[in-house]
Amino acid sequence: MEATRQMTDSEALHEEATRRTAGPEPAHTEATRQTAEPGEPHEEAKGRTTEPEAPRNRRVLVALLIWLSIAAGFTVVQVRQSLHDGWLAAPPTYDDIAYFVDAQSRLDTWSTAGTRQMISDALSDPPHSPWSTGVAAVAFMVAGPQEWAPAALNGVLVLGLLLLLAWRGRDLPIGWLLVIGAFLLTWPITGQAVVNSRPDIACGLVTAVTALVVATSPWVGAGRRWHYLAGAGLGVALLIKPTVSPVTLAVVLTAMAATTATDVVQGHPWRRWRPIAGAWGRCLAVALAIALPYYAVAHRNVIDYVRRNTFGELAEVWRLDLGLAEHARYYLTGTGGRFMLDAWLYLWLGLAVATLVVAVARRDAPALGRLPAAVAVFVVSYALVTVPAHKNQFLGALLPSLMLVSAMQMMLYLARVIRGTSATRLRYAGAVALSSLTLAGLVLVRPPASFAPWHPMPLDTISEHRALLDDVRQDIEDGGAGPAHVVFTNIGPYLNPPLLEFRSEPERGRELHAVDLAMSTDPNDLEIQLDVATDVLVFTQDNPSALQWVPAAADQQRVLDRLTDHPAYYLSSVHGTPGGGELFLFRPARSFSGIVELDGFGPIEGPYPELGLTDPVRWGLGPMSRFEIEVPPSGDMQLVLTAAPGVPGQTMTVMASGDLVAEHTFGSPGEFDDVVVDLELAPGRHTVELHYRDWLPPSETDARPLAVLFRALLASSTGGA
Repeated sequence: MEATRQMTDSEALHEEATRRTAGPEPAHTEATRQTAEPGEPHEEAKGRTTEPEAPRNRRVLVALLIWLSIAAGFTVVQVRQSLHDGWLAAPPTYDDIAYFVDAQSRLDTWSTAGTRQMISDALSDPPHSPWSTGVAAVAFMVAGPQEWAPAALNGVLVLGLLLLLAWRGRDLPIGWLLVIGAFLLTWPITGQAVVNSRPDIACGLVTAVTALVVATSPWVGAGRRWHYLAGAGLGVALLIKPTVSPVTLAVVLTAMAATTATDVVQGHPWRRWRPIAGAWGRCLAVALAIALPYYAVAHRNVIDYVRRNTFGELAEVWRLDLGLAEHARYYLTGTGGRFMLDAWLYLWLGLAVATLVVAVARRDAPALGRLPAAVAVFVVSYALVTVPAHKNQFLGALLPSLMLVSAMQMMLYLARVIRGTSATRLRYAGAVALSSLTLAGLVLVRPPASFAPWHPMPLDTISEHRALLDDVRQDIEDGGAGPAHVVFTNIGPYLNPPLLEFRSEPERGRELHAVDLAMSTDPNDLEIQLDVATDVLVFTQDNPSALQWVPAAADQQRVLDRLTDHPAYYLSSVHGTPGGGELFLFRPARSFSGIVELDGFGPIEGPYPELGLTDPVRWGLGPMSRFEIEVPPSGDMQLVLTAAPGVPGQTMTVMASGDLVAEHTFGSPGEFDDVVVDLELAPGRHTVELHYRDWLPPSETDARPLAVLFRALLASSTGGA
């Protein structure tokens, strides 16, 4: 039969698998007898004899070393270039940094508390992406917590792509495979797969491979191994990025349904429901075995994440306000398309047209018969990533992944057609055409976009961001003893909680824990954090180094005013930010606590190391300072203060609820006295007054009546002692 003689690897049926699973060979069609399992070219059809085991093993080993060397070399080039002036030159940003911190935290638990505790933590707090956290953890185990280490390990994705090419094209000479492999390596998405540590590209590639190989190969009678492999691909894709599992399932199930329908339409005897159910059952059983353990413990997190970001309170934050046409082309020629595809979209279109023309001209019924299933996969994938208004450059990675994998399949198909052409001139012309496509890719190739096209940045600005991050980190680590609880009232791409935690140095003696309020819409969230914070970071309004699309961005001036006027907080330092603007670091004055200020106090200020004042201070203003205290049921309170007079011989009288409690006379200005006053008051709220005999007269530099400089003023219960 002509269709049988023209049958390609991806269109082969499965005589060998049928013999293993169904017993004696059925005498249905000549095509059934002369074809092989998907992905395994039939030896007799190519006129070859079975190769001895030892030489074949050596040949496989040599091929493996070749592909491993190419993948390693490509990865090294990508990482070195990116470290010099690309993505990796800047501090790691979202979402990469979140996985780095997660991985490092789990490794720290493993090293300090052991494997059992690490597993317990994973069950109670499963990783957002087992793939990205796992890659970062393995990379850090090998190279330490280096920012480039996960990118180096991402080379396994490139190796996997090349090994897939070698497997699907193992009936072709190595020269053809090298030409096709070189073309695949020129695609922007291939380079991005290395330098980006988000799970989107890895998930897109595994989903694309699984869906397209299933869609373009016979399915129902393919044999158990084929179904198990497809199930493994689906299960792994579900683990790589669980939050897009609905899309992953929809695309792979579409491929399975379409290829099953193709088998039935083509009239194969396996159209009875039992073989169909068996093929689907085997595939889904393997997928469940791989993915179910994770979803059993993480399903609530996954569902809640999807709900909040797609339908809930954060849906509007992620929604892109685009027109219908802009939405339609976002992942093709829009922002997402330029990031992952660029000019390779047009190379792919040309390749697709050429492949279709060749298949039609050759009347290749098997290839054309599988085309609707492949088209169905593309249509469903395009709709699933394009229809939602929630878009970014990574979320649609499935679409360029499908184009990349299908480009490989189409080039393999054309290579086989060219090799099988008897006319020498046509064979040479075809080889030149295929090589020219690779040459075009090499001419167009460029390094992965630095920081992504939506945020280009020169190297000197990168240095400024790194310097700012290090300055803030050192400022916080030097700011006191004990754990630091840092509150970000807004975040920047290169200054945010996970990045600060990742770059912290616990060996300096201070552990950092940071909280992100960028997505908060409730002012009370800040007030709650102010009760426990050791450091609060506030950007100036419209700061170019901060995110401007998050809810907190519009509220920075109000937050800045709130911290400036807060009675228990003082401005510790100010940092200039790249592109203009400032970053303010506020700290609580823990030495002023237990009181509710009423009047007669200046703001908390300092410290002033040049004056010997290493702690924040505040002035008591003449003639009187007033505050309230809350006396516990025991009725025992103590007022503790450390202060220096503004004028020599200052006398301070302490009154509580109108009664004289104590009186203290200070010495010379600059000499601090420690004063402890025991208060015996009824439970409840009481007003305390500090009366000053004298104060400094107003001056040109400070018009306030400065009476006493407080370094500490605390009211606390004595516990009935």
